[in-house]
Amino acid sequence: MYKRIAVPLDGSELAETALPHALELARCMGGEVYPIRVAPPAQYVVSPAGGAPLFPEEVLQQDRREAERYLEVVAARCQTEGVAAHVQLLIGPVAETVVDFAKENGMDLIVMSTHGRSGVSRWVYGSVAEKVLRGAHCPTLIVRRLSMA
Repeated sequence: MYKRIAVPLDGSELAETALPHALELARCMGGEVYPIRVAPPAQYVVSPAGGAPLFPEEVLQQDRREAERYLEVVAARCQTEGVAAHVQLLIGPVAETVVDFAKENGMDLIVMSTHGRSGVSRWVYGSVAEKVLRGAHCPTLIVRRLSMA
């Protein structure tokens, strides 16, 4: 049933809490996982005084190389767990890019964590997980952060 499982990751330990769930489902279903990371599009931010860009292309390229290395480590972890992994570094707005990737690549399931924001911070920042849940064409499993109280 769930042969192709997308797992959006942002490099945080919290995001990685979704990975064991995806791996177990993939093992049970004979599926494979698609760990994905979304990087922001290249944009120059000009200093207020009209000087040099604050975030030149070289910095963005370095961030993308680090993201690719991170995904390689995740892929190795998946393969150690006995699950095939196909990593993707994508560029664009996070929620929309995840939804588009899942649809365009025939994902059967998206497994992701939520950062658990509430109140004003959720209103200000929005919820990527909620946007993915609302926009996805396929089932979406949201792994909530558990408090350690």
